[in-house]
Amino acid sequence: MNSSTKRVFICDLGHITAGGFTSEFIPYPIGCIKSYFRTHAKSRDQYEVSLFRDPRVLIREYLDNKPEVVAFSNYSWNRNLSIGIATEIKRRDPSTLIIFGGPNYPLEDPVRERWFRTFPAVDVYANGEGERPFQQLVDAWAETGSIEEVKRAGVDGCHALVDGKLFRTNDVTPRLAALDEFPSPYVKGYLDEFLIEHKLIPLMETNRGCPFACTFCEKGVTAWNKITFGPVERFREELRYVAERTSASFLLLGDNNFGMFKEDIEFAQVMRDSYETYGFPTMISAGGTAKARYDRVLESVKVLKGALPISVSVQSMDDAVLKNIKRKNLPFEKLLEIAADRYSDDSATRTKGEMILCLPGDTREKHVAGLCRLVDAGVSFMLVYTLILLDGSELSTEESRSKWSMKTMFRLNHRSFGSYEFGDTKVRAHEVEEVVVALDSMPFEDYLECRSFYFTLGVFYLDEIVFELLEFLKNFGIKTSDFIRYVHKEGRARFSPGLEKLYASYEAATRQELWASKQDLDTYMSTADRTTDEIRGIGGYNVIFWHRAVALTTLVDDIMEVAFDCARSLLGEEAERWSAYLDQLERCMVLRKRNVFAGGFGHDEEEFDFDFVGLEKKSFVGLPDRHATRVRISFGRTEDQARLFQTFPDGTPGAARALAKLVMSKMYRNMQIAESSGAGTEPVEAGAR
Repeated sequence: MNSSTKRVFICDLGHITAGGFTSEFIPYPIGCIKSYFRTHAKSRDQYEVSLFRDPRVLIREYLDNKPEVVAFSNYSWNRNLSIGIATEIKRRDPSTLIIFGGPNYPLEDPVRERWFRTFPAVDVYANGEGERPFQQLVDAWAETGSIEEVKRAGVDGCHALVDGKLFRTNDVTPRLAALDEFPSPYVKGYLDEFLIEHKLIPLMETNRGCPFACTFCEKGVTAWNKITFGPVERFREELRYVAERTSASFLLLGDNNFGMFKEDIEFAQVMRDSYETYGFPTMISAGGTAKARYDRVLESVKVLKGALPISVSVQSMDDAVLKNIKRKNLPFEKLLEIAADRYSDDSATRTKGEMILCLPGDTREKHVAGLCRLVDAGVSFMLVYTLILLDGSELSTEESRSKWSMKTMFRLNHRSFGSYEFGDTKVRAHEVEEVVVALDSMPFEDYLECRSFYFTLGVFYLDEIVFELLEFLKNFGIKTSDFIRYVHKEGRARFSPGLEKLYASYEAATRQELWASKQDLDTYMSTADRTTDEIRGIGGYNVIFWHRAVALTTLVDDIMEVAFDCARSLLGEEAERWSAYLDQLERCMVLRKRNVFAGGFGHDEEEFDFDFVGLEKKSFVGLPDRHATRVRISFGRTEDQARLFQTFPDGTPGAARALAKLVMSKMYRNMQIAESSGAGTEPVEAGAR
């Protein structure tokens, strides 16, 4: 590189922990910004544009090649890291133009003005899509070389402090007309470093925007209601580029409502074709499948043969709460249809439900009842979030805070903290979430009880951990919610010491992660480099996934013992009549699900009287058949399963991250008949157990 080349840095930073990046996805958005700049900027030939995810690499490159412009993405998981490094850059060279952009930015002008005063290192904020304002700001910089002139350049959607007051031309940057206004950053090679060298998980998009107005989400504001699309052929080309180079098996789509549009069926076929040609992607996640047009969602999922979970993002099942957050869900009957359809053929997949705790008007009874309705509908996995007041969302405004009497506390954003050497100084940074833990309608103790009930769901229901048993109970009119409520209320008396310790740890961690004072939390984190154990003691990790990971790696036998004990109590006299089946089913489930995160392809074999392989083919619906003679069943892992697990680090940290991203019901060991001394099966007759 010529020593006279002028430099521009674009940064989408992630904290670095022992398990790698906090956000392990390729920084596709800043790749798009670079691609747009290289296509449209008048000054494109004047600057070398570099992209950064790793703060350590950014610092090293800054010290070696002083850039004129440094831009940072601003999300809830990296704001303070970006601010810390931007502040140090400004201290070293006040003439550097610092640009911020991203969704983590207030909606109200007085709060925005305070934001700039709180973070004086930031010169300009690009509010909205980043491609066009970045290009225009750098062009203005190339022309004037003056920070003050850039602030006053009148770039749409760009905010700054001018003469001590908020200055802007239009609130938000106008949206792009289409996603092909610039070449794919993958195909241009701009993301090769992250794709090939750092082996991050590929992130792509087929459209941008969300037509819904949910008040808890940054995408609920009017500026994002328009949907912009990219051509199918562009997506095909960049997916081919990625598939030929990545070692990952997992793909993230940035789409907020995949499956809503007719084009999505074509995109699904492109992804399926890629899997059949390259073996990638094995599994797909999205910002969410559509909240409407589930006919198209189901068709897209079937094309993908179960690689993409269906999201049933209801957030609440109570009409009054939904009205409070400007949301309307599908009719419950439609949700039942969607959940039932997931087992209709070989494209069976996980249905992923989402609810938010402490939404305006929520109560403990409403929340628990909503969870129970979802499990009875057959939703196999649920994420229950504590309501976070995100900058950029309507609920975070002062008006909403006052209207709904939300009581908040603070916690570390999980795995989002670190200490970074910057020449002769050190940048300590941690990210903080403000969460709602009580309402007039929900006291704090009710919040804790809702969290505890969700943990019981996590241990005894999510990811189909006892799915086979629950399907059996349905034959006797026992609803899944009856089972969960019974385990939560009565099961604890049956807990092993390991399960009792797990629950006690979870309940303590749920309290300990909350801080009444943000200042106290900031002081604790900024006065020293905290050890992993110190940070884990006050939060800093996802409490539910961490404890579920412990359960699945060490306590599967204990979970099955409690689950079957509770099931026998609910079955009453029927338990004795079906005792042989229940004993063998418990053993079968342990062999499928114990040590699920262990590497390798080793397998176990054991003999059974019952046709578990046949039952699995029909999703354990109906009463079981019994083999005429005992049959040996083999339990083993496929190559695809092994590749997916290799995406994550070993131990509890890796297991916790896998639980958050993988369809775990597809990760349990496969069953197949290894050896049989007889032929055929026969229905089990009552009394012959």
